[in-house]
Amino acid sequence: MNASPRLEPRGASRLKKVLLSLLVVGLLGTMAAHRTYALLSSNSANVANSSSTGTLTFEDTVNQAVATTCKTVAGTGNVQGTCDLLFTAATLRYPGDIAYAKVQIKNTGSLDGADLELSMPTCQTSQTTGSGSYFTPNVDLCKAACDTTKLTSDPLYKCTYNSVETGGTQMYIQETASNYTTAVKCLYPGPDNPDPVTPTVANAAVDCTTTDATHSPWIVNSGGLLNRRACWDLGSGPLGNSTANNSAGTNSRYFVIAVRFPANADNRMQGNTWNFKLAWHLVAGNYPPVCTQP
Repeated sequence: MNASPRLEPRGASRLKKVLLSLLVVGLLGTMAAHRTYALLSSNSANVANSSSTGTLTFEDTVNQAVATTCKTVAGTGNVQGTCDLLFTAATLRYPGDIAYAKVQIKNTGSLDGADLELSMPTCQTSQTTGSGSYFTPNVDLCKAACDTTKLTSDPLYKCTYNSVETGGTQMYIQETASNYTTAVKCLYPGPDNPDPVTPTVANAAVDCTTTDATHSPWIVNSGGLLNRRACWDLGSGPLGNSTANNSAGTNSRYFVIAVRFPANADNRMQGNTWNFKLAWHLVAGNYPPVCTQP
């Protein structure tokens, strides 16, 4: 028995076609939406990141004795506390007699030296070996005047004395070219600073030996006065140990240090020995000038 064909109203057939069309459009619309989402996506990744430190080491060569150059990298914690002597008591001095020492500070690290500093951690007076005895009263070679206002206002100020010793030791520090003869800058004491407690690097004269109305190389007690500060600012450099800096010579700085007993010293100076230590400090970056004593 054959089924009779179904007749649908004309309107129903048209409705099916419309619905099928809408379904197809809806599917296409869904597919198009997924494709649009994929095209708007993006990704990036910062991979294999790293951060490294450089090195800051230096060498201290005294009186051009390269064979005994002192290297911080050979010390404990990058500190070397047994470098060559600048001066020795074996050579006996008299008032006004000047002793000189040459010092080369060479940056052997990869970082530039932002600031070079110098300190005198210890300063003492003792009896000269073989002198028999002190003359009485003897002189304190390290004694210097205290500025009580700086004791509270300046964290680097460390004066412990209460009076001036007019017969105290004297010192200047001259920066030179590599020949140790051509003056570059007088770093200690400053020309307009009779009390060398406050650094005057920016205003320093070229030649420490200049004597005029505002400057003398031999400031009273300048030896002991250096011991009053935690450290003395010698300015920026030397630069890092690169090929360019080696060629330009900017990875080294050169200094002549001069000391003497005052020319007008009296008999109290006889039979005395000035014992002191100088420590060099090289720092990188924006580091405060507070020296660590080796």
